[in-house]
Amino acid sequence: MVFPTIDVTATGTRIRDYRMARHITVEELADYMMTSAQAIYKWQRGECLPSVDNLLALSRIFDVKIDDIICGDEREGESPPACIYGQNQAFKMMQNDEKRRKRRKKTTQKNFLGVPFLGLL
Repeated sequence: MVFPTIDVTATGTRIRDYRMARHITVEELADYMMTSAQAIYKWQRGECLPSVDNLLALSRIFDVKIDDIICGDEREGESPPACIYGQNQAFKMMQNDEKRRKRRKKTTQKNFLGVPFLGLL
């Protein structure tokens, strides 16, 4: 099963593209949305996502659906949509998490006379 996740970088790129297509400056968008220009720049760089309220405002400003901002236009031939990692990517992420857990567990175990213990002393 594929767990859907949002591609923050692609979402930021779409926000920038929609803004530029409508000839809106970052400052104008920030003033209209009553937020800072730094917040807009962070969205565009993919450092963070806008809140749901801000996504709704962006969708109204750009005259698109929220889904178009987050996932892009699926008719462009994106398969799977840009906002969803493919099954292989999700599986790799799960494997990496498991490897990290095992590595952390190994580093926390200590040996006393060849017998592993958790260092409770």
